[in-house]
Amino acid sequence: MLLTHRVAVIYGASGGWGVGQSTARLFAEQGALVVILDADENTAQAAARRLGLEHLGFACDVNQRESCEAAAQRILAACGRVDVLVNNTAPSPNERYLSEAFVPSMRARGQGSIAYMAASGWAGLTREMARELEPDNIRVNCIRPGVMRTGMAGGDDPFDIAGAFLFLASDLSAYLTGAVVDVDGGRLIH
Repeated sequence: MLLTHRVAVIYGASGGWGVGQSTARLFAEQGALVVILDADENTAQAAARRLGLEHLGFACDVNQRESCEAAAQRILAACGRVDVLVNNTAPSPNERYLSEAFVPSMRARGQGSIAYMAASGWAGLTREMARELEPDNIRVNCIRPGVMRTGMAGGDDPFDIAGAFLFLASDLSAYLTGAVVDVDGGRLIH
């Protein structure tokens, strides 16, 4: 098990299918205590219950700094720490609010992994955050997906992207930070 005794927070995992839910399921299968964040607390809690009774769900609006900070405080009170943060949402101008809410506790422990879904223009943010947080042993990476297959023909399976998030969350990628990982079935090389 790659994530035994780890606390993993995932934003964007409340749907019944897709990358977020696939990532949450895979993390739980690999031993993590999964905390799902969603704008609606009932939705987050229902998604967490689908993983098992030990998993948690909390409300968080990633576009509001105060909401991210409040969610982080609640999670730290309930779990004691956060080892992994996955922001599985489309990039926004407020991309850093969620990460910044968890950085102080990761810094205090001297470790952490932050990974997020990003479009091509967000490689700079990944490298900037990685450079800033590397001295604290906090890794920052992002996944740039191709077209996803969610019941329609063609594209990448959400489970493939979830597997990349698992790699970035685990010790298998302990020496990897500032990376933009293309999970697109090789589309960029053709």
